[in-house]
Amino acid sequence: MKNIAVIGCGQLGRRHIQGLGRSSQKIKVHVYDIAPESLDACKAFVADIATEIENLEFAFFDDLVLLGSAVPQYDLIIVASTAHQRPTHLAQLVGAAQSRHWLIEKPLSQSPEELDELTLVLPKNGVWINHYRRFTRWHQNLQIMLSSRKVKAVTFSGPDLGIGCNISHFVDLVNYWTSQVPRLVDTTGLDNEWHTAKRTGFQDIDGAIKITFSGGTTLSVVSNSALSKMTIEGTYDDGKKLFTIDEDEGTAVIDGEKGETSRLPFQSEITGLVFDEIDQTDNSALTSFATAAECYRPVIDALLTHWKGTSSGAGDKTVPLT
Repeated sequence: MKNIAVIGCGQLGRRHIQGLGRSSQKIKVHVYDIAPESLDACKAFVADIATEIENLEFAFFDDLVLLGSAVPQYDLIIVASTAHQRPTHLAQLVGAAQSRHWLIEKPLSQSPEELDELTLVLPKNGVWINHYRRFTRWHQNLQIMLSSRKVKAVTFSGPDLGIGCNISHFVDLVNYWTSQVPRLVDTTGLDNEWHTAKRTGFQDIDGAIKITFSGGTTLSVVSNSALSKMTIEGTYDDGKKLFTIDEDEGTAVIDGEKGETSRLPFQSEITGLVFDEIDQTDNSALTSFATAAECYRPVIDALLTHWKGTSSGAGDKTVPLT
């Protein structure tokens, strides 16, 4: 039986647990949360989906020391808690528990300094960030097509995109297509003030942000409530040809030709498959921590500067991203 720890059992943590039901292996899931009410809600959730997760057994913890001593070494630790004080929490976790592999949710941190701390705290190998598009067959096939076509410019646009909390997903996709990393971040198009995020106690931002990558590719992200849905549009081959991706419809049109139809899977459908790949190969299609950190650094630096320039963020050392 494999041993997996899930840190944080809010909505996302519970979906990871549900997704582990898709694994081909029997798993003892060790669930940790600091809030007793979250653990109670998770226990009720597990009972509700019992027929979907018959390969799983459970143990629940509100103490990291007890979690760490439950097994000598975990096969995977999934960090599904918020980014708030993540370096501190991960340092405590790494000190308490050993693991062969780690899967961490985005955003990585709330400041460049915290990103530096994470680099010191986390193991050098076996750490992946859950940019899940890289794991889906549809996006893997799109990557094969677009990486050979020299993507020039990409625009993500839609309502309520949550630029602050979700920008790393968009940046990662451009990195996936081009192998380039962000160099310049223009935040002048963002709204003057941030707003309350969907998760209580956190902030997010609308407007527009533009990022220039190391090879000259540009990424623009536009969040505007007047838009009806999210679309991904771009140019390739020096801007002479077009592509459009509609993830809601599961369609992609590249230079006028419609490609394979698919959809983005739910987290509850893939976590077990991600674990099976990691466990069997000691590798993953997901983004390594080193790549994710390099891509995220200039972005979180620019977001922090913007946040500190607002009436709400003056003097802060971190951005309150979820």
